[in-house]
Amino acid sequence: MSCTQSIFGVWKAGSEQDAWILHRSLLDRLFHLHYLGDSDSFAEFDEYSFLSMYQARHKLLSDPDMRRKVPPV
Repeated sequence: MSCTQSIFGVWKAGSEQDAWILHRSLLDRLFHLHYLGDSDSFAEFDEYSFLSMYQARHKLLSDPDMRRKVPPV
């Protein structure tokens, strides 16, 4: 099932607001991918994504309450 079919399924199930949120998110991702392709900046985005995930994990592990809940790498 494609993403658009899934969004249509959500809409048909009566969750119109959720379908619009999913639709807009999918379009946002499409525009980002087009920009990355046009500017040939996939490597920079990959580096940024990796660094952001590292920082988020470090922040999570720095919290004493969360440190016990996160499985070790």
